[in-house]
Amino acid sequence: EMDTETPENLPWRENDAFALHPMSAPSFKPAQLAALEQFIRIVKDNPQVLHTPQLRFFKEYLESMNATIPSPPAPEPEPTPAHEPEVEMDTETPPAPEPKEEPESESESESDVALPEDVEIAFVENPAEEPELFMPDSETEVTEDMIDAAIAAKAEALEKQAAGDLGAALECFTRALMNNPKSTILLGNRGLCLLKMNRPLSAVKDGELAIRMNPDSPKGYKIRGTARMMLGQWEDAHRDLAQSNQLDFDEDVQEKLKLLGKKVARIHAIQALERRREQRQRVKEQKRKLKERKANQEKYRRMREEEMKREQEARAKQSHGMPGGMPDMSGMGGMPDMGGASEGSPNLGGMGGMDPDLMAALNDPTFMAALQDPTKLRELMKDPKYAPLLAKLQQMAGGMGGMGVWVGFEIHDLDCA
Repeated sequence: EMDTETPENLPWRENDAFALHPMSAPSFKPAQLAALEQFIRIVKDNPQVLHTPQLRFFKEYLESMNATIPSPPAPEPEPTPAHEPEVEMDTETPPAPEPKEEPESESESESDVALPEDVEIAFVENPAEEPELFMPDSETEVTEDMIDAAIAAKAEALEKQAAGDLGAALECFTRALMNNPKSTILLGNRGLCLLKMNRPLSAVKDGELAIRMNPDSPKGYKIRGTARMMLGQWEDAHRDLAQSNQLDFDEDVQEKLKLLGKKVARIHAIQALERRREQRQRVKEQKRKLKERKANQEKYRRMREEEMKREQEARAKQSHGMPGGMPDMSGMGGMPDMGGASEGSPNLGGMGGMDPDLMAALNDPTFMAALQDPTKLRELMKDPKYAPLLAKLQQMAGGMGGMGVWVGFEIHDLDCA
């Protein structure tokens, strides 16, 4: 339980921003609350910060409140000593295990997403072509006689419509429009008649013309919206009927908006699901490409390591030669007299019989390196300083009973003449 202390016992400070009057509620500045909220967020994200020396007072306070404090982090392993032998090049490091793909969480599963309720609204899925109607031109000059004729035709149309003769009513409304093409009311009347005749395509045209003639015509939006509803164009119908009711409220239009609102909400929910599905597909494809790229990089790395290993082995063989490289001839002073040498070959009986120039050449690093590299040896043969020595060495090798000097090739195979 929390320790209870009376305000009188607390160390109140007069100018402390957090000091509270014993009878008043806590009062904090917005900046202080923001800083506190940021601090709490940091502790939530990384509770290990509570083990830092700077926050020891806060940790002790939490422990006094019987709060559960996470264990401190384990100490980091000590670094590898520098004297440990390095891993050889041919030691293969096992590849890091591929991260397992996390299954979709339940919140992301489409089957768990509750779609808004759907409603059944009858509509014409494949409307048939409709005959063209006269479309009035608002620029036509209208006389008084034309207006009188339009009024008479409208009255006749309303009578025919009331009697159920919609075809005759349509003809009368059209005749009225011919006499008064500037009347949006007549356009609206004919559009309503077309809706009753189940001719939504023609009704859409009358509604659009009425809106062009008068952008604030509620009947124009009502006719076009109702016609689009009959065609199954739910979002467009909802937008038109909402505009119609905004200009002139109608209970019948409001009922249609309730039905269309459910349709539109469901459409938007399905579209949102589709966008999330496409997003997951894009992320999945990106992960696949990343995995493939890492696999190709790993394959190339292994191939390169194998190639470097083969090159290293080839250089090692070349540097050591066939029988282990050019023997050190500096200690040949103690060799017995090889009297079987052919005539004309140098006397190898001890150090005293060795040609001084040849003996000096055998202690020359450049000369000895050339003996182990055919390319360098051929270059050395062109040098007037070393060419005679190479000839003597070839003659000496020939006089050693076929023993020769091996450096991955026989020196008598080279033309030292």
